Amino acid sequence: MSCKFNVIEYFEEFLIPDLQKMINAHLHHYAFIVICQGIEILGSCFDQKEFNNHKLSETRFRIGLKKLFKNIKYKNNQSKLYQVLRGPMIHQLRPGGTIYLCSKNKDKIPSEYHLQLTNNKAIIFVIEEFFKDFQNAFSNFKKLSTSSGIINQNKIKETYIMVEDIILPAINKEHRTNKNIIEKLIGQITKSIDD
Repeated sequence: MSCKFNVIEYFEEFLIPDLQKMINAHLHHYAFIVICQGIEILGSCFDQKEFNNHKLSETRFRIGLKKLFKNIKYKNNQSKLYQVLRGPMIHQLRPGGTIYLCSKNKDKIPSEYHLQLTNNKAIIFVIEEFFKDFQNAFSNFKKLSTSSGIINQNKIKETYIMVEDIILPAINKEHRTNKNIIEKLIGQITKSIDD
C-alpha cells in the first residue's frame, strides 16, 4: 500500500509532529536544522521552479521568512539568518559564530530572550519559540495557499512524498515459512485430537 502526501499534508502528518517529538526529547539542535529546511520548502512554493532546484536555497529561505513569519526581526535579518543559521546548520551541523541556539526546557533560557541580542551582538534562538513561530508561519502558508494567487498551486497539489509499505523478500519468505509451519502444526494437533 502506498500513500501520497502533498506539501501541506507532509508538514501536518510528519514534519510538525516529529519536530515536537525532537524538542520534547531535548534534540533541539536537530530541530533547528529541520525547521530551517521547512522554511526553505515553504518558500519554494512561491516560485515556479522545481522543488529540487538547489540553486535557490537562499532565495527560498528568505522568501519563507519574509512572506510567512510575522515577527519583524525575522524579516529584517533574512540574510544574516541564512548565513549564521540555515547555511551552517545544513552544511556543517553547527551554527555560525554570531548565533546561540538553546532551549527553554533543556537549557532553562526564558522564552523572552528569543531573537534578542547578547552583549557581543549574537542572536539568541530559543527552540520552543522558534517552533511556535514556524507553526504560525505554516498556518499563514495554509491560508495563503487557499486565498491568494501568490503560491504556486501546482506545487501544493503535486505529490511531495510517497510513503510505501516495503516487503522484503527474506521477510516475506520467512513469513510464508512460519505460516506453513504453523498450519502444519495446527493440522497435526487437530489430527491427534481427532485420533
